[in-house]
Amino acid sequence: MVDYRERGLLKRLRATPLPLWAFITARTVIVLVVSIVSIGLLALLAVTVFHIPTRPAAWGGIAVFVVLGCLTFISLAFAATSFVRNQGGAQGLSNAIGIILAMISGVFFAPSLLPDPVQTVAQFLPLQPLANGFQSLYVTGATGLTIEVRDIGVLTVWALVGLIVIAPRGFRWQPVQQR
Repeated sequence: MVDYRERGLLKRLRATPLPLWAFITARTVIVLVVSIVSIGLLALLAVTVFHIPTRPAAWGGIAVFVVLGCLTFISLAFAATSFVRNQGGAQGLSNAIGIILAMISGVFFAPSLLPDPVQTVAQFLPLQPLANGFQSLYVTGATGLTIEVRDIGVLTVWALVGLIVIAPRGFRWQPVQQR
């Protein structure tokens, strides 16, 4: 979105008959489709290479976390466009935040290896509930659908903060950089 804004595409889009909500919805659907295909390929890889089957009961939970995770991070990306000035800044910010979140959220190693204050903070950031949600669906011997309400709640709050609080206050359709 930052690249579209800085190239003037968003400004031009506003002059077309396409409603803005349709453009944003289309971009969201693209992210959801790519995520669904990626999860499907990962599940196929898990079964064929590592012999880790996905329980049929887990697919409902996977769908919930894919959709909610995408919506959360899409809304946070729109919020980030409020203060990121160019495409390079957007990539740098997303990489830095992504790596830090992954390191403290149990994606690469157990969060229990981190100091208690870091563990406490990580519980309220969006990646740890998403990682917990996916990991809980692959617990060996588990049956049924294992979705923690707390994980859903944290992701929902982050999505709402990004979409309702931050993004509307700073999102710009006009380029920020002077040409």
